[in-house]
Amino acid sequence: MAKKYQLGWDKNSRRWYKRYKKRLYWFPAKKGESKEASYKRCWQDWLAKKEAIDSAQASPQIARLREILAEAEAAKEQFQTMEENGIISEHARQSVEWEIQRIRKEIAAGGVPQSQPTFAWQVQTTEAPDVETSIGGNVEQFLLQKRGEAERGEISIGRYDTLRRCAEHFRDWAGKKTDITTLNGATLIGYHAEIQTRVSKKEFSTAYAKDYWAICKQFFRWLYQQEKIDSLPRNFDDKSLKIRVGAKAVETFTMKEVRTLLANSSEITKLYWLLMLNCGMTQVDISNLRHDQVDWRKKRIRRKRSKTEDWENVPVTDCPLWPETYKLLAKFRSDHPERVLVNEKGKALKREWLREDGKMTKVDNIRTACVRVFVKLKADKKPLKLIRNTSASLLDAEYGRQISQHFLGHSPRSIAEKHYIAPDQGKFDNAITWLGEQFLGD
Repeated sequence: MAKKYQLGWDKNSRRWYKRYKKRLYWFPAKKGESKEASYKRCWQDWLAKKEAIDSAQASPQIARLREILAEAEAAKEQFQTMEENGIISEHARQSVEWEIQRIRKEIAAGGVPQSQPTFAWQVQTTEAPDVETSIGGNVEQFLLQKRGEAERGEISIGRYDTLRRCAEHFRDWAGKKTDITTLNGATLIGYHAEIQTRVSKKEFSTAYAKDYWAICKQFFRWLYQQEKIDSLPRNFDDKSLKIRVGAKAVETFTMKEVRTLLANSSEITKLYWLLMLNCGMTQVDISNLRHDQVDWRKKRIRRKRSKTEDWENVPVTDCPLWPETYKLLAKFRSDHPERVLVNEKGKALKREWLREDGKMTKVDNIRTACVRVFVKLKADKKPLKLIRNTSASLLDAEYGRQISQHFLGHSPRSIAEKHYIAPDQGKFDNAITWLGEQFLGD
């Protein structure tokens, strides 16, 4: 049976030809090249020529879809590797393949949409959408609202800064000029993969990545609540699209480390360490400590954590001061109308504010003073929150969870905790006295 070719062959001129869209295209065989060998080469040349003709004559919509398809095909290979490495689920990888099939059908249909367009990693259109419908414009509005909340004290400035950093990361990844109406389930899959890739490359910790993912979803939800998009993607609550953060072992200082820090600190820095150890305070708690929270006659501090001071269900901790803590607190007591402790300029020890560009600036005199001690000792720096963890762990081992949680001033979470009875004050005082003996005893 004669072999069938998809190109015509002119024996006299030794050329292959193809008629396409009322034009004839010729592909000559090379000198010394057999008919069979020349056909394979010329067939590939024709396919390339045909693609060039189609691209040149395609509508702007078709041309754009071809560009999107090329990027989607590249993403498919990346997603395949991610699935093999356990970074994403099989469902996430299949979603990319389904989207590729949809784009091909749309191209075959002459650019008529088969469903909602498309990938967030698609090539951007040269013509920018209206600011009101662009991701860049809406992130700006979102952050403007959140900045107002920070300035009114409804959220912390630190929280606003996290929102700004994460929202701007999503905006830059998805494209400032991308229209929000193109955001869909594929966008979420793509951004989730982006974050997981950063984690696998150790550019993000899982805790860090969790913030980026949560704030991406918060932005989607904000768009929906503002009636800027008609619905949330169907995979918005897909359990496979999560950033899982494993439980970490509780870190603490050793007793030797605590005593070394106390012995090598100035009096004011020693006071900071003692307030963390004695009362479970953070830098913010120390900075915000008010005169009305200190009973100078009974030598006690009665307060809620600064972070949760306005929460009704958060316990009030009434903590006795160790003699050394009380002596240093009285010595450095300020004349400030509200704060017990301030820096040399009479300002709060820990403060943060927003600059005109929306970015945060912060000063933490407590951390600076404590870090100097680590540098002096040539010791590895540890997070200061581990100091209060150290006290809580000792209390938990000796007196139980009820005492340690009350010491930390944690709000109750479980049903049992919400209805728990606060520990007897006498028992709590004995526990704090015992704690001081461990750190300051001979």
